[in-house]
Amino acid sequence: MFVIKIFISILLVLSLISLSSCNIIFGGENNQIGDRILEGNWYYTVNIDTVTITIVEYVGVATNVTIPEELDGKTVTKIQNDVEDMPVFSSELNRVIIPDSILEIGENAFSGCNDLESIYLLSEEFPLAAPTAFDGVVAEVLKPNRGNVSNSWYGLSVNVFESLINYTVLVVDVSGSMKGESGESISPIRALRLAVQKFCETTLQSSSLEHYIAIVPYNGSVSEENIVKFTKDYEELASFAENLRADGGTNIEAGLIVADELLDPVPNNSYTFRNIILMTDGLPDHGDPSDYGPYTPEDYKNHRQANAVYNKAEEIKFKGYNIYTLAFLHSLVVFNELKHDLNFVQVFLKDLQNSGYYEIKEPKDFIFRFIS
Repeated sequence: MFVIKIFISILLVLSLISLSSCNIIFGGENNQIGDRILEGNWYYTVNIDTVTITIVEYVGVATNVTIPEELDGKTVTKIQNDVEDMPVFSSELNRVIIPDSILEIGENAFSGCNDLESIYLLSEEFPLAAPTAFDGVVAEVLKPNRGNVSNSWYGLSVNVFESLINYTVLVVDVSGSMKGESGESISPIRALRLAVQKFCETTLQSSSLEHYIAIVPYNGSVSEENIVKFTKDYEELASFAENLRADGGTNIEAGLIVADELLDPVPNNSYTFRNIILMTDGLPDHGDPSDYGPYTPEDYKNHRQANAVYNKAEEIKFKGYNIYTLAFLHSLVVFNELKHDLNFVQVFLKDLQNSGYYEIKEPKDFIFRFIS
């Protein structure tokens, strides 16, 4: 699957790189030319015109990435490392979408990205690129079938597309633990509703790709009459999200099965992205058990249900889906009887994903990281 533009903002910064030559500050502050500024998972610097910026480093963990068109209200026009011999992206990068705001790609921006398979250019014209921008890269470039069309670009083969389509299934945990505790300023289920609504609103407004969204709530089971199939209708999605209620157990496998049924008919090609975003606050305690899998009773009391979920995730990964997992850890932090499961839920949800794992420890963080 491919990273959707808005979803990139949920990626957590796993480490900060200490750079003596740069003043690192956070987005939203009084930023100056020359400052190295962190916004979400992106470091950027302000260009001399003060209204455009250059992305200098990506610190997220996703392998399929969409470069943002703007950060902190400033337009992103360039990708350029600001430390000698340090690329902007890690070598694990697999696919990247470059928006039409990008005019220039600087030295070593993608050098060493040996796993990079596809570069999607959304502009009609090719950006300028430095000779070393793609050192070591063997990837296919895809761009709109208009404007300047060429068979190659800086040594990379070029193909054209008419449109890019993104299909995303939100697999949403509505088990009883999502009710939260009475002392919380906002319940987890309310945070979930708001986040899903904002995600749908912002994603459907994107002009870069054509988006279709489905919502699959799960607790102890999934009712196929209580899902939203792929649609571009924001009002339908928002109304459905507003009526989500928390109750019952946790059957993650059932949610993945229905997501697979929705995505399976979608064409699998270079112009269509198939995504699953799994959001859960805990571990499976319902569903068909399996003795086959990596987990044992020492890992988790309901390890057989966890094995069944793992096996389903492995099965659908082979279909080319991009699976993201969001660990909503409020229950594991708040409820004393669940604290011993914290380490395993982290391992478990990392095992399920192939495109990104993210931890959300408080409802307010969930809203901020999911919609920002």
